[in-house]
Amino acid sequence: KDIRDIKGDRQSHGKSIAEYSGKKWFLRLARFIAVVAGVVSILPFVLGYCKQIYLAASIIAILLAVLSTRKEPSIAIRYIYLEVFLITAGSAVDLMVYGP
Repeated sequence: KDIRDIKGDRQSHGKSIAEYSGKKWFLRLARFIAVVAGVVSILPFVLGYCKQIYLAASIIAILLAVLSTRKEPSIAIRYIYLEVFLITAGSAVDLMVYGP
């Protein structure tokens, strides 16, 4: 998300994290973290805490995380927000349907 703010950082004579570390390196790291976080979201199902509804939501979230790596940062962040929403909604619905 910091990459979108580079213009504003330059106007206020500041540097963003992306500029300190190099934009390409920063983007690669952000993409890697997005995919790893998406894959980690499947752990509650694997550990037996959630059921099929959560599994479906987490699979879609993983796909969104992978798709976000091919988008420009301003679009990719929307994919990540949607991913977080899906995981939250999937776990809530899973809990309502199957119980604790």
